[in-house]
Amino acid sequence: MKFTPRQYQIEGRDFLRSRRYALLGDAPGVGKTGQAILGIDPAWRVLVVCPASVKIQWQQAFKDWIGVSADIINADFSRLLASRVSISIINYDLMIREKYMSFLLRTMYDLTIFDEAHKLKSVTAKRTKVALGKAGLLSRTKRIWFLTGTPIKNRPIDLYPILRSCAPEVLGKHNTYLKFAYRYCGAYQGQFGLNVLGASNIDELRENLKGFMLRREKRD
Repeated sequence: MKFTPRQYQIEGRDFLRSRRYALLGDAPGVGKTGQAILGIDPAWRVLVVCPASVKIQWQQAFKDWIGVSADIINADFSRLLASRVSISIINYDLMIREKYMSFLLRTMYDLTIFDEAHKLKSVTAKRTKVALGKAGLLSRTKRIWFLTGTPIKNRPIDLYPILRSCAPEVLGKHNTYLKFAYRYCGAYQGQFGLNVLGASNIDELRENLKGFMLRREKRD
């Protein structure tokens, strides 16, 4: 390996590896990519979904951290069909295109990693439905790990689709969009409808998230 993991990265690796569904919310610069890669079992078939701008970085990270090759899924669809590698990388915009989505949904994965998982914040967006809908990738993967450096920030509503699909125990009795919004997002009726962009009862939400989310700040 090119890199040697630090103790906190080993702890992050173990946190992910021990869970079917988990969110690694370390602050930017702490090294979420390496922790996720270290948590992968060599026998697993893995799909990484990330922004297009970091696909090559993910591919290089697999070589640097565990010395394996990963295949980047791009516009060359024939190459996608011929691919036999166990680790594939695709960006969100390609994931929602019909031919790519159809291929992905014919495959069973041991693990799917959603990098920059806050991109799944909208319950109505096609990317969220493809990723977390009952007929989406959620149904075609044994494990899902979410990575994001801004998991709560000032807009906990962004977490709702992920929690609803993969961590309903966190929601408890606040298990609908409206209940979650009023409890944790300071929801109120504004001039243009329901405003859910605030935050409320954050300490309670953080406590509930402990079994699902791990977050460390760079200063830690």
